[in-house]
Amino acid sequence: MAESGRLKKVTDDLKTILYWNDAYSNKGFFFGFGQEPFLRAGCKINACYATYDRTMFDLEDIDALIWHIKSHDQTLPTVRSPHTFYVLWMIESSAYDFTTNILPFNDKFNWTFTTRSDSDFPHPSGIIHYGPPTEEEEQLAEEVSSNFAEDKTKLLATIVHECETPSQREVLISSIQEITPVDVYGECGTRECSANDGEECHHRIAQDFKFYLSFESVLCNDYITEDFFQALRYDLVPVVYGLGYQNLDLPPKSHINVFDFGSLNELVDFLKYLDRNDTAYNEYFSWKKDISKISIGTWENSEITDKNFCDMCEKLHLADKSSHPDSKMYHAPDPGIVIKRPRDMVIDESYRKTYPNMYDWLVEEQCVSPASDDRLKEFISSSSEDTVGMDPLSHLVGKPRKRNR
Repeated sequence: MAESGRLKKVTDDLKTILYWNDAYSNKGFFFGFGQEPFLRAGCKINACYATYDRTMFDLEDIDALIWHIKSHDQTLPTVRSPHTFYVLWMIESSAYDFTTNILPFNDKFNWTFTTRSDSDFPHPSGIIHYGPPTEEEEQLAEEVSSNFAEDKTKLLATIVHECETPSQREVLISSIQEITPVDVYGECGTRECSANDGEECHHRIAQDFKFYLSFESVLCNDYITEDFFQALRYDLVPVVYGLGYQNLDLPPKSHINVFDFGSLNELVDFLKYLDRNDTAYNEYFSWKKDISKISIGTWENSEITDKNFCDMCEKLHLADKSSHPDSKMYHAPDPGIVIKRPRDMVIDESYRKTYPNMYDWLVEEQCVSPASDDRLKEFISSSSEDTVGMDPLSHLVGKPRKRNR
């Protein structure tokens, strides 16, 4: 223990990660403290130590700093070393209304930890693992009827807790209800389902319903909530309304996309056809034989969170291999930040990139809404047969992102 009360690293092999602010009041960013979570997660390289205590180590000795863009604490350290990686963390959509000016954070961050598939550490709401099922899953599969339509007497259900959304999914649901019944669970419906019991609600819905409306509250690249993956897990066929399914490695015939139909009437007619035809309906479950499991990316106890922190630990150790003695003064990206040079080492520019325009990467051209897109507005507001028979998001889906990396 140093006289200052700070800890000194026992060895340079131990990489330190500092949680600078919090993740929705969670100081451990849903991962944990010390070296224990890296051991628990089974990280291939586990010589890392995470803390939220800013006084535990000298700031110039920190290897990575994690910063949540929506935290009330919007400060950054006044001391930064050339070997310290800044990680921007945001498990929200890019539709978030940034009340904080994020322009001062240009050229500050080296890595991103977001729902986007092009993040340095992608955190989707779920992952489908391909490969032979585990022994436990094979046993469960044997207990399940080969006819997934058996005992299901109802057509459509959904869970909604946010009643007015940027995507106007509530308008779409209401339009479908004019054609066929939709049971709505949650705060915005007549069927009871607590926001904390989503998994149990999906399980109950799957007993009676064949299809689940997995409609996103915002239409942003790669923003797909766990609703979709819960539906897959509980033997419901998800009917999706969102932006980014084409970027997921999804098995064929695992879901039905609203935008594949010229009108809502065409969509409902197709669902009713599947309702009458068990053979055709069961084709939407044939993919299950090719996967081992579905991981749900909830914030707490998440395999996805664990993997990202394991990857971060490994990348910090790999950074050492790209470092070199500092023979010149390292220039701070901001004149208000003092740069120090621990161990006289810096990371090569080729490895230690920065995001020069954080707003451009995080927000620009990432989302669309009916309020600003005429084709989407037309699709949402109409449930007639003469709805334009084209994907109203075709001008955005698959559009190359600006990669400032």
